[in-house]
Amino acid sequence: MKNDRMSNDTYGKEAEFLYNKLISAVSVSEQVSLDELREFAKCPEITEDKFVEILREIRDAGVRVLPYEDYPYRKKDFDEMLEKIRSVQSENERSTPLRKGDDPIRLYFKEMEELPILSGYDESDLIFDIADGDEDKKESLIEYCMFIPVAVAFRYIGKNLLFSDLVQEGNMELMAAAEEFDYSENISFIAYAAYRVERKIITLIDEQGEVVTLPSAVAEDAAKIIEENRKSMKENNRELTDTELSEVLNIPPERVKAAKEALERCNSLNSGTAAEN
Repeated sequence: MKNDRMSNDTYGKEAEFLYNKLISAVSVSEQVSLDELREFAKCPEITEDKFVEILREIRDAGVRVLPYEDYPYRKKDFDEMLEKIRSVQSENERSTPLRKGDDPIRLYFKEMEELPILSGYDESDLIFDIADGDEDKKESLIEYCMFIPVAVAFRYIGKNLLFSDLVQEGNMELMAAAEEFDYSENISFIAYAAYRVERKIITLIDEQGEVVTLPSAVAEDAAKIIEENRKSMKENNRELTDTELSEVLNIPPERVKAAKEALERCNSLNSGTAAEN
């Protein structure tokens, strides 16, 4: 990677410092972790377009992107993370005490333990397949990358927002990133998604009064609606009606309405943030 792409006039001093730090890291090992790349999400000067340009440089230089170093891979790690979450959240933030088997975060972590870890080769194969038109592989890519919202949210516990809410918002942003990513670029999706999720969570923490929190069931319905509408747009060039969504998803119309209203609130918040930027 060349150290002549950024200047104070174009990116500002903070961004230039982060860029030079990145160059120093990759010059030694020819690889970079998401922990290092995540710093760009904290820098207002680095817009999404500018971050994508950095990812192009990483790709062209043959630099390998590694997952978060402290992301839990084993059950023991998940248990330790859970205890940390419980110790950090204040009493008024905690849910009503539940039996161990009913703890929603513990149950979520149990599901996460079953997910495969994304390697650089897996990511490249999926990106190539999606670029070639295999839209079904997006679901696999999202599943591989569900560690991102967990890893990012864990860094921000204790910021007056529940860990589960942060993960929920991060998952929504992950799905949006998968839809908006340019797969023809063949840049690192996990780095792009991590940037998006981190920026989203930072924004939510800064604007706590506008945080959109959804019950897990509503968030799940919303995710399914996004996926079914994506398929319908591809096949029929239109989104499904509420009645059609109710039939396809086998859920009552009231749940469809609640999920769509939640999506509108999220989109409204995103639009407002984009306008400010």
